[in-house]
Amino acid sequence: MLKSKHEIVKLRVMDVKLRDRFEEFKTSQSPAKCSMVSPTRSVVFFNRSSSLEPARQLSFNPQTTPITVNEVIKIQPSGSFKMQGQIMWKEAKHLANTRNGPKSVRDAEFSDAQENSLPLVVWGDELINELEHGKSYNFSKLTLIHHKGQAKLQTLYDTEVTMADTQLKITWDKVTTEISKICCPDIIGTKLNEYRQCRNKFCKKKLPEPKDGAVSVRCDHCPLNMSLKKCQLVYSIDAQIEIKDKLTSLTFFPNILEEFFGKGTGEEMSQNLVTFESFDIEYNVSQKVVTNIYDHIPI
Repeated sequence: MLKSKHEIVKLRVMDVKLRDRFEEFKTSQSPAKCSMVSPTRSVVFFNRSSSLEPARQLSFNPQTTPITVNEVIKIQPSGSFKMQGQIMWKEAKHLANTRNGPKSVRDAEFSDAQENSLPLVVWGDELINELEHGKSYNFSKLTLIHHKGQAKLQTLYDTEVTMADTQLKITWDKVTTEISKICCPDIIGTKLNEYRQCRNKFCKKKLPEPKDGAVSVRCDHCPLNMSLKKCQLVYSIDAQIEIKDKLTSLTFFPNILEEFFGKGTGEEMSQNLVTFESFDIEYNVSQKVVTNIYDHIPI
């Protein structure tokens, strides 16, 4: 990521030699002047024609300025980044199976100074024991993941934390990210959204609709032109659900639907939602995304 005086933008370096140049600036923490780049709405690409040169000293220090929750949601950064915020534990730690064997993990809620929040997954006994409920910390490295349609922050093996100078006093009821449950939701109707997905594994964004007769399409998020036949067709489903006497639109993603209903097409999943009567759901209140579907549990 690159932080300017005004905003954070996401960078993607396509040229191997230029990556080495980037590492030099990253290691030295020196400001750089970038030229001949290819900006899009969500990311700035550095290609073979791009260049990096030393720049005069900046009037701010981007490395000491943590990014906010809203910035994370907006730019969807890859790699690691610094953040500062308050921790609120949600449940006790438990063991999870990883490639390197069982490891302790604990779920928390991370809230920043703007009182916006995201779920945080904390790995490892040492880090879990260091963090206190309700305290604010500086995190040296966090990363963004998506699990069951929900955006989450996650610590890394080398994440370091220090106590923040300013301790936030955010109460649980002010946290904007909340998971709510609906028992046997009354789904009024559904809308199937089908679109082609970019083949670039580092992008995978929604591709624009191709022109009539076109055999290829160019991604708006990365500078790649690709064959339509080879682009995967993916889907999401928007469901109109009555919640507290109001119609609310919630989004279902394939991984959540297939985990409950099994494999199927978008049309089949859309039909399942309006005909299947005995299931409950959990959804992210701020993002309006369904995070879990499970068999109805009678009260």
